[in-house]
Amino acid sequence: MAESTRRRLFPGLFAVLLLAAAWAAAEAGPAPPGPEVYCARRKALAQKLGGVPVLVFGAAKNQAYAPFRQNNRFYYLTGVAEPDAALLLVPAEKREVLFLDPGDPKMERWDGPRLKPGKEAVRITGIETILPREDLPDRLDRLFVGKPAPSLGLPVFPEEVGTRILDASYPALEKRRQDPLDGGTWREDRIRERLEARYETLTIRDASPAIRGLREIKGPGEVEAMLEAARISCLGMIEAIRATKPGVYEYEIASAMADVCRRKGGQGWAYAPIVGSGPNALVLHYSKNDRQVEAGDLVLMDAGFFWAYYATDITRTFPASGAYTPEQRKAYDDLLAVQQEAIDRVKPGVSLLALNAYVNRRLRALGYGKALFHFLGHFVGMAVHDPGRPDLPLRAGHVITIEPGIYLDDEGFGIRIEDTILVTPDGCRVLSEGIPKDPDEIEALMAD
Repeated sequence: MAESTRRRLFPGLFAVLLLAAAWAAAEAGPAPPGPEVYCARRKALAQKLGGVPVLVFGAAKNQAYAPFRQNNRFYYLTGVAEPDAALLLVPAEKREVLFLDPGDPKMERWDGPRLKPGKEAVRITGIETILPREDLPDRLDRLFVGKPAPSLGLPVFPEEVGTRILDASYPALEKRRQDPLDGGTWREDRIRERLEARYETLTIRDASPAIRGLREIKGPGEVEAMLEAARISCLGMIEAIRATKPGVYEYEIASAMADVCRRKGGQGWAYAPIVGSGPNALVLHYSKNDRQVEAGDLVLMDAGFFWAYYATDITRTFPASGAYTPEQRKAYDDLLAVQQEAIDRVKPGVSLLALNAYVNRRLRALGYGKALFHFLGHFVGMAVHDPGRPDLPLRAGHVITIEPGIYLDDEGFGIRIEDTILVTPDGCRVLSEGIPKDPDEIEALMAD
C-alpha cells in the first residue's frame, strides 16, 4: 500500500505514528563540541585579522535573579558560559589568555560554583593561560604601553545575548545614541572609548565582521545542535497544534509548546513566540498572544527553541476548528506549493535574493500580489537572524529559513509556512521536517 494511501485511509493513526517517531528521535542529543573546535575558531579569527591582538568580552553578570546566558560571539570562540569573562589572543606570541572572574565564595552559596582559573579550567577550555579577570589591564599595558602604533581587534557592534539579535538591537541603540535627551551608548562603545583614552596611539580594528563571517558557515557540531533544536521545537509545536481548539487563549498554545520543549532539554525561546489567531495573524511580529481563539480561525504559530546556544525558526498555520474552510484551504495549498518550489531550488550558488524574487513572481501570478509584505527568509544560527548576506550565493553549511507568507486583509487571515533549511553540497536538507505541513496531515493531527 502506498504511503499516500495509508495516510488517506488512516489519518489519525498516521498522526500518532508521526508524533511517536518525533519523540523517539529527540530522546538523545548530540555530544557537545570539544575544546579543539573552539581553538580552531580562534585561530581562524586571528588569521582574518592579520595577526593583530584580539580582545573579546563575554557578557556581564546578570543584574537580576535569572539564569546566565553567554553572548553568542564569546561562546562561539570559547564555549565558556561564565559571566564577566574576557579573551585575549596574541598571535605574535602564539598565546591565548582567558580571563575569568574568580568569584566570591560567599556568593557561590547563593549562585552555585563558578569556573575559576586553574587546572580544571585549562582542561575544560583547552586554553593554557587562564588568569583572574582583574589581570586584564596589566596584560594590555604590556602589549601597548610604549609601542608607537599598536593595533587591537575588538568587536564594536552590540553583543547578542538570549533573544537579542543584531538587526534589531543595533538600530535601536543607535537611535538612543542620537536622542538629545538620552545619548546612551552600548557596552562595546564604552569599552572602545576607554581603551582609546588609556592608549592614545592605539588603532582599533572592528572584529565584528570577521566573527560574523566565521559564524556564517556551520560546522558538523553546529548542524547537529541546530538539528536538535529543530527536533525539540517540532515536538513542542506538534503538541501546541494538538492543544488548539476554539475557546483556548493564544498564550495557552504557546505554553503547550514551551512545556514540551523544556522537558526535552530546550534552553528557552529563540525569540518571542508568535501565536496569531484570526486577525492577529495579519500582524507579522505579533507577540501579545492574549486573544481567545474563535471557531473558524486560522492560527499562525511562529516559534522555536534554543538548544546548546543554537536556534531554530518554524512557522505553521492551522485551523482552530480542526479543518480548513475552502477559502483557507485554497490559499494554504497555493502557498505550500510555492514554498516547496523554493525549497527545491535551494542549493549552493543560488542567493536568497534570487529565491525571493522567484517566490514573489509565483505568488503574484496566483493573485496574491497585494498580500506580500516580507522577504522570503533569513540566516539562522546562534541568533535567529544570524549573519549572512541575502544577495550573495549560498554555500554548503549555510542555514536559512524559507518562509513565504500571504496576508489577506479582506478575508481576515494570514498564512505563513516556514522551515529551517541546511544548504548541502548538492542541495539542501529540511531540519524542521519533523512537523507536518501537509494540510491533510495537520487536520489528522488535530483530530487525534
